Amino acid sequence: MNKKSGLLTGLMLPSGLLLWYLARNTEVLAASLMASMPVVMLLFVNIFIEESMRLLFALVFTLAIKKLALPAKSGLWAVMAAASFAAMENISYLMAFPEAKLFLRILYSVPIHTNAAALYALSIAWTPKSTKALKRPVLAAFALACFWHYLFNIGAWYLPFKLVILPGFVLNAAATLALLLLLELIFVSGGYLY
Repeated sequence: MNKKSGLLTGLMLPSGLLLWYLARNTEVLAASLMASMPVVMLLFVNIFIEESMRLLFALVFTLAIKKLALPAKSGLWAVMAAASFAAMENISYLMAFPEAKLFLRILYSVPIHTNAAALYALSIAWTPKSTKALKRPVLAAFALACFWHYLFNIGAWYLPFKLVILPGFVLNAAATLALLLLLELIFVSGGYLY
């Protein structure tokens, strides 16, 4: 690992924590401004905020990778930042709800965040160099990540957690395996971006 990639690796944990902090404070502000809205809308707004910030981070990180002339597979580090974001979200959730079964929540929520980051990394990687061409796959990835996140949050809000944990875990595991396979093919095992 060279100095540049070591620096970026070291920045992933604090970047994810900063991302969580910014998203959380933006969500609190949005909730105070839209207190009279139905929960369904507030959940969507929170997801939109989180996914927008995660996507923005992925795009900024991509620019840093290009500027530092690092290999494209360096984009996988953004997934580490998403994992630290998810960890902080779970810690804050446990602080707010000490009786929560955190281990089960982690199985449910961490893959949502890391899968979205992996989806953004793939959408950016598959895009030709032109910024204009970047819009369609990145917007599709954003829409899919928002939909997936919203689906899980709605399920967790309206259904007893006991009913959603197993199906949520299975769906997330299937999505994670599919994304891992794509990440392996694209970034690691001699794919066209290797």
